[in-house]
Amino acid sequence: MGRASFWRRTPPALFPSTLGAIGLSLGWRSAAEVLGAPIIIADTLLVASGGVFCFILIAYIAKLCVRPLAVFDDLSPVPGRAAVSAGSMCLLLLAAGVLRATGEAALAERLWLLGLMLHVVYMCCVIKVLVGLPAAERKVTPVLFLPFVGYIVAPFAGPALGYHDLSFWIFMYTLAAGVVIISLAMPPFFRGPTPPPARPAAAIVLAPMGVGALSAHALDLTTLSMFFCWASLPVALLLILRVRWLTAGGISPLWGAFTFPSAAFAGGAVLGAEYWGGWWIGLAWTALIAATFIVVFIWLFTLVAWSRGKLAPATNAVTV
Repeated sequence: MGRASFWRRTPPALFPSTLGAIGLSLGWRSAAEVLGAPIIIADTLLVASGGVFCFILIAYIAKLCVRPLAVFDDLSPVPGRAAVSAGSMCLLLLAAGVLRATGEAALAERLWLLGLMLHVVYMCCVIKVLVGLPAAERKVTPVLFLPFVGYIVAPFAGPALGYHDLSFWIFMYTLAAGVVIISLAMPPFFRGPTPPPARPAAAIVLAPMGVGALSAHALDLTTLSMFFCWASLPVALLLILRVRWLTAGGISPLWGAFTFPSAAFAGGAVLGAEYWGGWWIGLAWTALIAATFIVVFIWLFTLVAWSRGKLAPATNAVTV
């Protein structure tokens, strides 16, 4: 395929695994500070994931420049509602990565504000798509975590950039939204006849736990941060016990749903090691190494599928 066709078929499914890679870079940076891990791993992951994200974002923007309303076509498939929102979350996490790695507050602030604004836009687009669906199809599923709760990563950089109050109220909103979505989405997902290809989305429930711990820590809400560290453990255990159920559909681009939750859990475990030490240190190393294999494997699988022209058809993404 030619260059033009390459960017014309840019699918939003590229964003979730890239989000996981950026999140993993932050986890390794924390591990360098808390556990003495080599900082080169964090720096390499940040440069690689940040560079790939910028390339994907430019390609996706070029696609939308041809037909802006294509974003609604990409949001029509259920997984797409999470995938598009992962793009703006990438910007929010990249802001935190840039700030922690370089101290460039001006650049980090621009990335953070752009990510926040885009996330609002994407959430409104998702709402428009949901409103236009028949009542029977307006189901609350785990994929709605990203458009409605994805703001939870904003405190990673917000307080350090001078947006403490805004970050606090964003965090409070995400707590409320997260509780509503978990209570409505998760029971049917595990008890109902969920098709195997859709099951990886259940892993998304782990992300708010790890991210909640990290965001609360950034906001100096230590007790709440500790609660999320502990709360992530039974959720992670449940997902591990149901791993055969989750992966029954075979490897696919939808496995991108495993990446950011894995990285978020690892980051929360590193934070637990900072709080309590002891066996949390072993858990942090185990979670971090496991997340690295999961994220890198799925991320590369997704990028290769894109390069071969298989990703857009596999995820029902529109080609302009």
